[in-house]
Amino acid sequence: MLTIRRMIATPAQIKAARALLGWSTEDLAERMGLARNSITRLENESLGTNPSGLARATAILEAAGVIFIARDIVAGDGVRLAGPRAPYETQPEPEADTGA
Repeated sequence: MLTIRRMIATPAQIKAARALLGWSTEDLAERMGLARNSITRLENESLGTNPSGLARATAILEAAGVIFIARDIVAGDGVRLAGPRAPYETQPEPEADTGA
C-alpha cells in the first residue's frame, strides 16, 4: 500500500505564505484560534519547532490557496499561490501577426 505523507511547512514558509496572502499575524491567529504572540513564536525558528502548530498552520494556508514546495537538490523550501485549475492546453492561442 502506498502512503503519501503531507508536507508540513517550515516556520519560514508559514511566514512567507502569510505574506503572499497579505495576512497579518493577527489574521492567521484568528483562523487558528490562537493569540498573535503564538503565531510570532511559531514563525520564530530560533525557538524550535511546534509540529502540531505547523501542521495546523500548513492546512489553513493550503486551504487559502498556498502551495508549499519542498526543498530539492536544486533549490530550497518555497511557497507559491495556486494558479488556475485549467490545463495550459485549454488557454487560447495568441493570434498570429498577419503583417497587414
